[in-house]
Amino acid sequence: MTDKQEQSESISDEQLVAYLDGELDEQTTARIRETLKTDPDLRLRLESLSGAWDMLDELQQPQLKTDFTESTLELVALSVESDIEKSQNISNRKRVLRSVTVMAGMLAACFFGFSCVMLFRPDPNRQLLEDLPVVQRLDEYRQIDSLEFLRELHKSELFSEDPSDE
Repeated sequence: MTDKQEQSESISDEQLVAYLDGELDEQTTARIRETLKTDPDLRLRLESLSGAWDMLDELQQPQLKTDFTESTLELVALSVESDIEKSQNISNRKRVLRSVTVMAGMLAACFFGFSCVMLFRPDPNRQLLEDLPVVQRLDEYRQIDSLEFLRELHKSELFSEDPSDE
């Protein structure tokens, strides 16, 4: 294999396409130009690639309809709208859950407070219940003139303590 053939084979089709598009650096471009001057096989490969690119330019460009842009934008808008609705539904659920939690907490606090008051506050009716036997006989006791007389009756045990005897 000669030196020219090795140089020709070391240049790839990708490099030749980049050469045609003007995308190579100056050193590689100069090397390809020098090889093209002396290598007819490389010139043939370059002309073949150039012809293929020219034929691509002759193909009709597909015409996109304006409906495509509009429908794509509509799809994007619908997708965004759906995302916003989901986000609002989630935030509404969170708000309702937060409100229910606050209400449950307030109800629990009220129940706890009521229970504490009922346990630790003295019952105003307790004394009345203890004095109920006296209150039931209050009319009879009012007819008695002195407290001393009642003490004497109590000492004599004339009246029994058991209400079933009456």
